[in-house]
Amino acid sequence: MIAGLARSVALSRRRSLAEASSLLAPSHRASQPQRLGVALASALLVLTACGQPVEAEEPEPEPSTDVIAEEVPEPEPPPPPPPLRGERCGEPVVTEKLLRYPYLQQVDTDSAIIAWGSKPDISRSKVIVEPPEGDAISRSASAQLIEASDTQMMDLWHAEVKGLKPDTEYCYKVTLRSSTVASGLYFRTAPDDPEAKVRFYAIADFGSDDAAAAQLRELVEARKNELDVGFTMGDNAYVKGTWQDFQGRTFVPWQDLWSAVPIFPVMGNHDYYADGRPYLDNFFLPQTALRARDLERYYSVDWGPIHFVGLDSEGAIRRVDSDTERDMVDWLEDDLKANKDRPWTIASWHHPAFSNTPGRRTGHPDVRKYILPVLKKHGVRVGLTGHNHNYERFIEDDGLTLVIAGGGGRGTYELEGASEDQVVGRVVHHVLFGEADRCTLSIWAVDKYGKEFDRMTWNRCEPEKTDLSAPERPAESEEAGGKL
Repeated sequence: MIAGLARSVALSRRRSLAEASSLLAPSHRASQPQRLGVALASALLVLTACGQPVEAEEPEPEPSTDVIAEEVPEPEPPPPPPPLRGERCGEPVVTEKLLRYPYLQQVDTDSAIIAWGSKPDISRSKVIVEPPEGDAISRSASAQLIEASDTQMMDLWHAEVKGLKPDTEYCYKVTLRSSTVASGLYFRTAPDDPEAKVRFYAIADFGSDDAAAAQLRELVEARKNELDVGFTMGDNAYVKGTWQDFQGRTFVPWQDLWSAVPIFPVMGNHDYYADGRPYLDNFFLPQTALRARDLERYYSVDWGPIHFVGLDSEGAIRRVDSDTERDMVDWLEDDLKANKDRPWTIASWHHPAFSNTPGRRTGHPDVRKYILPVLKKHGVRVGLTGHNHNYERFIEDDGLTLVIAGGGGRGTYELEGASEDQVVGRVVHHVLFGEADRCTLSIWAVDKYGKEFDRMTWNRCEPEKTDLSAPERPAESEEAGGKL
C-alpha cells in the first residue's frame, strides 16, 4: 500500500512538472508573468504533497528598456562679437568730387590731422568730427596745390582737430563749400594708457601696382577692424617717388584703410628721387627734427605701450657730423632718454645694417656706426628695415633684434647663403603684424597667401617666456603657399 502511494505521488509530481513546462513553452498564449506564476504554484503544490514545503526563489526582474536621460545643462551662449568699428557712423560714401580720399595723420590721444584732395579752385573746405556724445567739432582746412597726375592738379587740404578724448572713436565727414563729399568715415584716437593693448602692421617697399602688393594690402584691409595704427619702413611710392607715383601707387590703393587707420611712414631711397618733396608734402608728420631741412624726415610718436621712432637712413644720416651742429643722432639720444615710460620702443628706418642679399651684404655703414650703438645703449628691442626685397631676422645682439622686411610687393631678391647670425631667411612677399601690451610684444610675418612664417615674442614680466627661436622651416612646396 505504501509502495502504491509513493508511485501515486511520483506520478502526480511528474504530471505537475509537465504542466509547468508546458506553461513556460513559447507557444503558450499566456503572458510571461502568468506562465511564471503558474509554474511556481505547481512546483509548490508538488513539494507540499511530498511533505517537503520550501520557499520558491523570486524571478529576476527583466532589465528595463526605459532610458532615463541624464540632465545636461544648457551651454551658455557665446559672447556677441565686438561691434564693427565705425558701425555707428554709417556706410562710407566718398563722391567723385574728391580726387583723394580723406586719410589720417598724426593721430594722438587728443588730436588728429585729416587730409584729402579735391579739384583746384575750391574756395573752402572743412572737416566735421562727431564724438559719441556731445557737439560735433568743425575745422576749416587749408590747401596746397600739388600734382595728382601728368595732366591733373589737385588741392591737398588738411585740418588739425584738437580737443579729442583718448581711446575714443569719432565719426567724420568732409565738405567742399557747403556740399558733403565724404561721410560715414571714422577713426580712433590713441590710448593714453601706456599699458593698453594695441595692434599694428608694418610694411616696406610696398608703393607699387604689382599683384603681390595688392595681395598684401588685402590681407591688411581684412584686419581693418582690429588694427590701431600702421608703420612703414620706406619706399612708399615707386618708381621715383613722384607726385604721380604717390597718388596712383600709394594713396589710391590704400585709401580705404588709411581713411580709418593712421599711418606713420619713413623715407626710402625711392622716396628721395625728387629730394623727398612729394613725400614731405603728401604726409603730415611730427616736426621734431633739430635742423629745419630735416623736418618730418625723422620723428617719434607714442601709441599705448609703444614708443615708435622713425629715422631717415637716406638723407639726414648722411648729414651727421658730431663735430658741428646737433643732428639726427643727437636727437635720437635725447628722444630715447626722455621716453623711458613706455614698455616698448620700436625703431624703423629703410636701409639694413647688413644682410645676406648678394651685392648688399655689407649693408649701410652709417647705420652700423651711428644708429645701432644708440639703440642698444637705450634698450630698444627691435629695429625694422626694408630696402632688400626679402625677409631676414638676426640673432639678438645686446638686446636688439634686427629685421629686414622689404617684401612689400616689388620683385623679390635672392638670398645668398646664411650668415652665422641669421635666424630666419625667406624669399617671399610679406607684411608684418604685431600687438603689444604692458608685458608682451609680439611681431609676426605673414606671406601674401596669409600664412605666418615667423614670429618673435618678448615678455618683460616673465622673461623666460620670451621666444626668439627659429621657426620650423616648412617643406619647399608648402613655404609661402608655393614658390614665388
